[in-house]
Amino acid sequence: MNEIELVQRFADSRGLTLRGKVSRIGAREILLPLLILDICYGYIGRIRADDFRHLPKKRVKDIHAAYNKINGWFFAGLKDQLEDAAIDLMDQLEESVNLDVMICETAVWNIFKQWPEPLCGQLVATYMTYLLAAGAAVAWEHSFRGKAGETTRNREMIKIQANAKRLAQALMGDDMGEVQERRVKELRNAENVLGRKLVLWTRKEEQN
Repeated sequence: MNEIELVQRFADSRGLTLRGKVSRIGAREILLPLLILDICYGYIGRIRADDFRHLPKKRVKDIHAAYNKINGWFFAGLKDQLEDAAIDLMDQLEESVNLDVMICETAVWNIFKQWPEPLCGQLVATYMTYLLAAGAAVAWEHSFRGKAGETTRNREMIKIQANAKRLAQALMGDDMGEVQERRVKELRNAENVLGRKLVLWTRKEEQN
């Protein structure tokens, strides 16, 4: 099953309307925000509610709840071959950007390495969650439209993004630290490359 068939059957199962004939690129663009979240889950899984207390713990629970809601919406109605095809596509995307995700994560580590463990690791996972959720939210706005053609926003993706940001702020507290400008530039460059690679993935035209 290719991306076009998957999107058509996914749309049917969720009551969505596809506008015009869907191309392979268009199908990948529709699936991209959900596939980015699959990569994001690797970082969400590192942020455990049991490691926190009070408001930070609530932030973590809200992140997991928002992810589960989106994931449940996506996979609801996808059975057998459909679900296998979706998972295979997720694996393809993850494999194609693995190196760029690793480079981006390394740049994030270089930003937060001044904090001791386990705080450093928590900050890295939180920032990567924020970054990928933001990318998924932008990809959603690009592809999903309302009945009148207006841009829509995915509330759960925005919740993940907002809670990850607030969690990072709470973890750092008043100790914001000073980061070398060179490190910040490295991070921005890595973010930009990863963003471009995610978009380029939708343009690939391999045949199954």
